[in-house]
Amino acid sequence: MFGLSLARTAFTALRTGFATLPESSVFARGYKIKTHKGAKDRWTPLPNGGFKRKHAGHSHLNIGVSSSHLSRLTRIAYSKGKGKGDQKKRLRKLLPGNRAR
Repeated sequence: MFGLSLARTAFTALRTGFATLPESSVFARGYKIKTHKGAKDRWTPLPNGGFKRKHAGHSHLNIGVSSSHLSRLTRIAYSKGKGKGDQKKRLRKLLPGNRAR
């Protein structure tokens, strides 16, 4: 098991002080960045650094909704990147490995 042997090596190195860990190691950084699964399912990264998503409320239970409102819900929503609630900045933190290439 590679993960367990690396953990033992890291623990021994930290205890004795003889070896140093590589900078890319999880132990060197102190934390592991994980993707937010809810954001991953809802947002798609764009090549320009932004994100896009679909509007909610268009799939079912919309009999009494006007056709103009339903047509607005078919449009794609893009993340906002300015102001106090910077969506792009927040989404980049929630989706660290999902960059459009």
